[in-house]
Order: sequence, then C-alpha cells, then structure tokens
Amino acid sequence: MGLRTRVSALALVGKPTHVFAVLHDLKEYWLNQYDWRVHEAELNAFANFTTSLRGLNVHFIHERAADVSSVPVLLLHGWPGSVWGALAFLTEAWPAR
Repeated sequence: MGLRTRVSALALVGKPTHVFAVLHDLKEYWLNQYDWRVHEAELNAFANFTTSLRGLNVHFIHERAADVSSVPVLLLHGWPGSVWGALAFLTEAWPAR
C-alpha cells in the first residue's frame, strides 16, 4: 500500500480542536500539494552512494570541489536529521547544480 493510499485512508476523528485542524491541513498538503519528484530531483543532482559499515547501510553524497587544493568537508547528521539539512550548504558550494 503506497503512501498516498495510506494518507487518504487516514480518518481524523474526535472533537475539532487546533491539533485536529493542523492534522487535517497536513493531510491535505501531503495529498494535494507535496511533490516528491521536485525534492527527488534536488537530491539526485548530487552523486549519491550507499555503503555498508559494520552491517549498517549508510547513504552518502560525494562531491569533489572544483579547486583541487580545497579542504575536504565531511557533514554528518544524527536522528532525527537527514541529508536535507545539508542540502542548502551543498547547493551554495556547487551553485551550478
């Protein structure tokens, strides 16, 4: 069952409250406005890889600087972060993307 089907099937029950309204708006956003393909294209503009470290699958982006004398940068994140936190930095560092 896909995400769209699961979100569509979500029944919001209970007394109408502020939280209820926020959840309703969030459901409508995911169903009618969010476009994963736009975000997927942003992420895929970079060289994506996966590897296994001690049995754990790890996703990473490897981009070389245009200037060979540049200092390497390693950006890490933990839960609940994601690669999206570094995307703005990567876009600034490689504006041609």
